[in-house]
Amino acid sequence: MARVICPFCCNVHDFSAALICPTFSLEVPETYVREYAQVPPLWLMTVGFPQHGKTTYLAALTLTLESMDRVISGLFLRSLGNGHAVIQAMREQAEEGTRPDPTTAAAGEGDAPIQPLLLQVHQMGELGSRCLVLYDVAGESFVSPEAVGRRVPALKQVNTVWFLVSLFDLEQQTEKRTITDLFNVYLSGMEQLRIDVRGWNLIVVYTKSDRATFPPSLVAYLVSDPLTELARTGEPAQNAPLFSIPEYVQEMRAISGALEDYTRSRVRGGPAFVNMVRAKGMNLVFSLTSALGQSPDGDSRYLGHHALPYRILDPFLWALTLERRPPTRGLRLVLCANPGAATGKGPPVAEIWGRLTDHGEVTTHFLGQKRAASVPGQPPPGSATGRSRQRLIGPILHDCGAEERLLVITDGEILDLDDYRQSPWCDRLLLVTVAEEPGSDWPHSIAWRDGDDIEVLIDGLLRL
Repeated sequence: MARVICPFCCNVHDFSAALICPTFSLEVPETYVREYAQVPPLWLMTVGFPQHGKTTYLAALTLTLESMDRVISGLFLRSLGNGHAVIQAMREQAEEGTRPDPTTAAAGEGDAPIQPLLLQVHQMGELGSRCLVLYDVAGESFVSPEAVGRRVPALKQVNTVWFLVSLFDLEQQTEKRTITDLFNVYLSGMEQLRIDVRGWNLIVVYTKSDRATFPPSLVAYLVSDPLTELARTGEPAQNAPLFSIPEYVQEMRAISGALEDYTRSRVRGGPAFVNMVRAKGMNLVFSLTSALGQSPDGDSRYLGHHALPYRILDPFLWALTLERRPPTRGLRLVLCANPGAATGKGPPVAEIWGRLTDHGEVTTHFLGQKRAASVPGQPPPGSATGRSRQRLIGPILHDCGAEERLLVITDGEILDLDDYRQSPWCDRLLLVTVAEEPGSDWPHSIAWRDGDDIEVLIDGLLRL
């Protein structure tokens, strides 16, 4: 089977031998691996304050998608892994007329990874087929960014975020939090994890919109959802117009503009929020939804009758429309036969490799050996195997692509490095020396000292 990105540890692995995540020892669904190319993953993360309707929205979205086979010819869903049990529970709760239980089987405990909901959506019209890899993360979780990094390794894959906010609850809650507060929590976490959000998609989802105070035109859009009757009865609405995804998305764009204007003029902290998102270079769009179409009885989970979801599909269509995977970045980690052997010291190669995998697919080499010591997804071996070779970089450079970058860690002279001083490699190769003598005069070089921060190496390479 092909090398794919594991949905649990989010590193590239070769699952030919076993369908087990080597980091967390979790079983990866065979269908996810086998159909990876035909149904590529769509990495999504939800962020929102507690009680703002995230769990209810996700349940309504799943059940609405299940009903879309009556609207889009050829469409069907497949839940993978623990998704079977999660979706079955959603169906039962919908039949009982109760709100979804916020307790999820995928939450994990302690520092265990939050297991995503894996849901394949096949033949979604013009938007094709994708496998949702969906992580539900509370905004307050980012108070401890390091813990989030361990529990949600998908942070390095996600470039589309559902930002769920209930304006009704913001007004009612005694904390008087604002939409800007939530974005600050999210942004602080990402900055401390050194994740650059430029170019990412931030989809603001105003939940519980039936309870908020919107202008009449936005209310009219909310309640005129052509899919509401379908979701409620399981049968197509009488005389319903043909469902065209391009036309529907075009209407969503107009509504997003109106919601941005509303956010700037009527939402507390709204102008600052929009300005901050734009300043960070994120793509910002808005949508409004109502997963229930009504309020439950008091504080209970009982609804009184079946939910009437409105505009549930909009955030999903935004994700499919906006999500564009950046080109895979090729990185090479080049080592001497035994890094640090001459001094007994050296940078922590395993940690450096782990951090590099956050930024691209990493291939490891030993000097003088054109053949890779490890392919993307495999950690580097502790030392070179086979017969020793001269300390040459040329055989490796000749095998590299034009856009690849190299981090070379050595405790001695590289015999042919001077041959490349007048080549483009001057701006694509970062040399790290670990010997006691002064560092190299290579244009981009760093002299490693025991106790130095490996982030200096990572940042230096990524700036090339």
